[in-house]
Amino acid sequence: MAEGDIVFADKKTCTLANYKADAAAYAEDGDVVGIVIYKGETDSVGITGKVYMIGLNQGADLIWAPDATTGYTTEFGTSRTAGEGNWAVVEVADGPGAADAATNYPAFNFAKTYNVTGYTDGWFLPSFKEIKRIYDERYRVNDGVDAITAAGGSATKLPTSGYLCSSSQSEGTADCISRVALNNGAGSGFGDKKSAYVVRVVHTLD
Repeated sequence: MAEGDIVFADKKTCTLANYKADAAAYAEDGDVVGIVIYKGETDSVGITGKVYMIGLNQGADLIWAPDATTGYTTEFGTSRTAGEGNWAVVEVADGPGAADAATNYPAFNFAKTYNVTGYTDGWFLPSFKEIKRIYDERYRVNDGVDAITAAGGSATKLPTSGYLCSSSQSEGTADCISRVALNNGAGSGFGDKKSAYVVRVVHTLD
C-alpha cells in the first residue's frame, strides 16, 4: 500500500495506475471513499504503524471556534503530530461546548459528522504535521480526484488558495491554531480560531 492508492467502500485498495487503466474492474468493491495519504511515522506524522486516507469531500469556510466562546479563549493541549485524539482533548476541557459542536466547533463538527459507505464514523480533523503532509502530497490527491471524477465519482481537489485547518492549538496563544497556506505550503501558528478555513478529514485504514 502506498500514498496515492485508491480506497473502496469494502476497504480494499488499488493503485492509482490500475484504477486509471480500468476503473470498471473495481465496481464490485463499491464506491471510492478515499485516497491513501500518509503512513504514520514516529514523532513526525500520525501514529506509527497506521496508514491514513484522506476523505474525498471538503468543508469550506469553516471556523475552529466562534469569537468569545470557551473554545476561542482556551489553550487546549492538543497534539501537533497525531490529530486522532485532539477532539477528545477539546471534549474534556469544554464538555458543554463540545456537546453542540455544530455551533461551537464547526471544523471539528465537519469531521465528526463526515461519513461514507464502509467508514461511517472515525473521521478526524488532522493535526498540524498531518495537514503539512497532505499539502506535500497534494498532487497525488488531485491526480486521484481527477481519476475518480472521470470515472463518474464525486470528489474535490485541494484548492490553491486559502488555509488548510488543523486540529492543533497554537502553543502559548489561546485564540490561534496552526494552519497551512494552500498557495505555498507555509505553516504558521497564527491562524485565528474565528477565521474561515478549508477542512479536509482523515481516517485510518481498517
